[in-house]
Amino acid sequence: MHQVVTIVAPVFAFMVMGWLAARSRFLDASVEKGLSAFALWVAVPALLFRLTSEAELPDIAPWGYWLAFLASGVASWIGAVFLARLLGRPPSTGPAFAMGATFGNTVMLGIPLCLNTFGEEAAVPIALLTAVHAPILWLASTVHYEWVSAEPGKSFGRVARELAIVLAKNPVVMAILAGTAWGRLDIGLNPVIADIITQLGQAAIPAALFALGMSLAAYSIKRELRAAPALTLLKMALMPAIVWLLVAHVFVLPPVWVGTAVIMAATPTGMNAYLFAAKYDVGVASVSSTVVLSTAVSVLVIPAIILLLT
Repeated sequence: MHQVVTIVAPVFAFMVMGWLAARSRFLDASVEKGLSAFALWVAVPALLFRLTSEAELPDIAPWGYWLAFLASGVASWIGAVFLARLLGRPPSTGPAFAMGATFGNTVMLGIPLCLNTFGEEAAVPIALLTAVHAPILWLASTVHYEWVSAEPGKSFGRVARELAIVLAKNPVVMAILAGTAWGRLDIGLNPVIADIITQLGQAAIPAALFALGMSLAAYSIKRELRAAPALTLLKMALMPAIVWLLVAHVFVLPPVWVGTAVIMAATPTGMNAYLFAAKYDVGVASVSSTVVLSTAVSVLVIPAIILLLT
């Protein structure tokens, strides 16, 4: 138990400090925006570039690892769409609910938790999952929304082009691809450049977690006492349970891969789900409430999962 506390305490402590700083107005919203931008565009990409450029990639593509996540996502997606219907929400709300039930905070929270738990041995499974997590879910949710809303005159090709532009601007995806390609070239980095990248990467975890804590101060549970708990249950119970069953007992992956997959699946709903809901103005209150509730629940759920894993 002491080991688990040692792993998770710094992670959630940074989040609490950020939340308190924003809630008490010790730091204003402009600080959160700047810190979030630094973490997302500079520090986290630097960390991921270094980890992926130095990591030994598997010779065979880990299809079981990806399929486990895909299967768990499909299950939660279906559950979220059914929930929207059960609550009498319009069909266009389904994709937003689905994002809330499947899009985890893998970058800001999942990466620090996995690295604290397993060390840099988790670099490869982290990168392989993070590289496909955002693209697949954004593509699925965008196509789903366009299908159920049936916006006239908007072709699938246009949707695909818009999505490609979004992903091309995603610094996390680009850093993973660049780091992987650089590592394959096997030419190394200039010592000065390597030291700069390393130091930037060291700032990633505290900056990301502090910014995440500050951002949560802007959200609240807005009388969504039906949708938010159900979406949280899908995200933090159903997804990790299915992932664990598949990676540990069907595909039988190595322990670090199993642990990384389960922790990533158990991360609370990420801000991308809220951004999607806000973009299309559907289910915004439900998804923002889920972000807050699932993050609060993760304080208990994730330590329990790490205790079981380790």
